Amino acid sequence: MKAKNTQKKILIESKAKPIKKIDPKQLQEQEGLFSQADSISPINKKIDKAEIIQLTSGEFVNVDEYVDEHFYAEVATHFYKIFYNLIADLLGISREEMKPFRKPYVVALLKNKLIYGRFPNAIQKKIYARNPYIGYCTRKYWNYQTLTKTGDLSLRDFINDFQILGESVLGNNGNLKIFIIEYCKKYQLPIQLELFDL
Repeated sequence: MKAKNTQKKILIESKAKPIKKIDPKQLQEQEGLFSQADSISPINKKIDKAEIIQLTSGEFVNVDEYVDEHFYAEVATHFYKIFYNLIADLLGISREEMKPFRKPYVVALLKNKLIYGRFPNAIQKKIYARNPYIGYCTRKYWNYQTLTKTGDLSLRDFINDFQILGESVLGNNGNLKIFIIEYCKKYQLPIQLELFDL
């Protein structure tokens, strides 16, 4: 009995299944799709997912590429006299107080919280880690020196946005408090007026 069953299994298995003919173009297309799938597979890409972040614009950025390992920029003016005069006008103080190199403490807060604060947290941490404090409101380098050209262009856009909104608030007889509230609402930053001692 057992011998007959094994012979039947062998006969069934030995029957060749019909072979489907595949078009060579279709086969080549399938192989191409498989190679593309392999190339975009996360296993084949050695990406540190902690270093890839999404900006508010929807763009994905590698933090290390955005904040360069080596300092890219030479010392160049990013914050012009018009920027400091705008802050003086918003504060309601004389523009003469903005002439010395060492500006009032509120200026550093505005730069860090409202301008550099628009960068994602991962980028801010990388900037400040590469450029730690060496004294009161003093760092070894300017923060923009740690950015790549793309990051530097974003920073310049943030400064320009700051000035445009500041002039608009001044045109409506506003002050620094109103400006901070409007700026934080527009660019979705946390509002912390107590930081600015207003």
